[in-house]
Amino acid sequence: MGKKWELALRIIVIIVAICLIGLTVPFWIYLKWAADKETYSSVAVFVVSAVILLILATLGIIGSIKRSKILLLYFSIINIIMLLFGIAQIIVTNVVDCENDPDNSFSFLCSNSDGAYYAPMILLLAINLCGAVFGLILRYVIVHDTKGNYY
Repeated sequence: MGKKWELALRIIVIIVAICLIGLTVPFWIYLKWAADKETYSSVAVFVVSAVILLILATLGIIGSIKRSKILLLYFSIINIIMLLFGIAQIIVTNVVDCENDPDNSFSFLCSNSDGAYYAPMILLLAINLCGAVFGLILRYVIVHDTKGNYY
């Protein structure tokens, strides 16, 4: 039963990593919107977010395939950090006052659909949470896969 459980967790982590790659697409779209409005601080935020998601997906895939405890730990920790970063990003974009401050770095989101921004962000937060949880569970299973005396 232990090997089947581990294999299922490895597949789930790989699926989560593939979802992270797919979720970089909205960031490239936001990047274009921000570049059109010449809000370069938000351009930097979206580039960093997309690149971190690509690195994160790579860590998850390699860590799962090679059964690397350290890569799975990094995958989980960075997923938690990206979860917190995404929550902070949503808070910052909610504070934007489009009517009174059109020069704000995130005001370009006001002219676009709220759903086009919030739906992928909520999905990304859910995927980050799943990646962190399943990555830590898989790491635990890999660490404790051998029975016996460790001395």
